[in-house]
Amino acid sequence: MCHNNPKSTNLKQTTWWQRTIALLTCVSLGLGFVFPSEMLTSIISAAEEEILVCEIEEHIHSPDCYELICMDDSEEHEHSDECYELVCGMEEHEHSDECYEIISPDVTLNSLQFQPN
Repeated sequence: MCHNNPKSTNLKQTTWWQRTIALLTCVSLGLGFVFPSEMLTSIISAAEEEILVCEIEEHIHSPDCYELICMDDSEEHEHSDECYELVCGMEEHEHSDECYEIISPDVTLNSLQFQPN
């Protein structure tokens, strides 16, 4: 009896290739379900817009906003905050996250249709 049967070796190679192809098919199908959902999330987040909803004008006080009101010009006197008056008439305000509204596109999974290339 011969142990080097060519049919047996050929059968093992065929089985190995079938298993490899089946595994690759499963992996590619699995990735096909994962990546489109990640791509969809990226597309939706990229389409989001930040819209300024704050009605207060952004303003940071600068030296131009103050006027010296102190009349003491002596060398011993150092001007402090009490020596200046705010003359710009504006409230200091810097826009923060609360000043913006994020507008998302009206997109649902059901409204998108993936079509193969």
